[in-house]
Amino acid sequence: MRNRRSFYTLCTKEVFRFLNVPLQTVWAPLMTSVLFLSVFTLALRRADLTIETIPFAAFLACGLLSMSIMQNAFANSSSSIMHSKVLGGLSDVLMAPLSPYEIATAWIFGGVARGLFVGIINSVVLVPVIAFYYDLTVNVWVLAYYAVMASIMMANFGLIAGLYAQKFDQMASISTFVIMPATFLSGTFYSVRDLPASFRLFVDANPLHYAIDGIRYGLIGYHDSNLVIGASVIGISALSATVLAFILVVRGWRIIP
Repeated sequence: MRNRRSFYTLCTKEVFRFLNVPLQTVWAPLMTSVLFLSVFTLALRRADLTIETIPFAAFLACGLLSMSIMQNAFANSSSSIMHSKVLGGLSDVLMAPLSPYEIATAWIFGGVARGLFVGIINSVVLVPVIAFYYDLTVNVWVLAYYAVMASIMMANFGLIAGLYAQKFDQMASISTFVIMPATFLSGTFYSVRDLPASFRLFVDANPLHYAIDGIRYGLIGYHDSNLVIGASVIGISALSATVLAFILVVRGWRIIP
């Protein structure tokens, strides 16, 4: 590493960037998760409503926790680059005595930090809800692996999306038409075991499904897909996204609007 102080400064800047606006970056995702949980459990209020043997509220809370981690990891790195490009602050980062790898790593670090931080804040509310409805079975190492890999994967996707987008509406389109459907249609709100075979193929090809499935298994011991395949897919996806993000930053692809 050529300049540890500059690298540390950029990493710190990425973290404090979202900590300085906690109402938007921390409490808003928590409110969204609580509202989803409240609306679904009230709309489907039946004592016998379960997914397999899991109470629906516990099943849903695990999915919402996973979704909050991934969406915020994506949002941080993508919005950081997008704002820097549009508002002209990116040139300051590029002029610093940092290699492209160090710059990319700092952007990714900020996304991972926000994803995990929001996940921890959400867990303070959602985990007690899960424990209220179900005997909590926390596999800490499985939970940590999937949460970290999902954050790394989505932070890199956010970096790539931020490089691609040249305007805020392009970034909004990616979030609306790619990230949100991929998240919602990955088993957040339902078990994929009951899906038709044709639609199940789409879910099996979605790495976000394996992240949600793994985090849910880490919390309550329930999973829809093969855990070995899921761990491999999420790990390979995170690694591949990281390599691609590094290549794009090194080449300077669309880094200047």
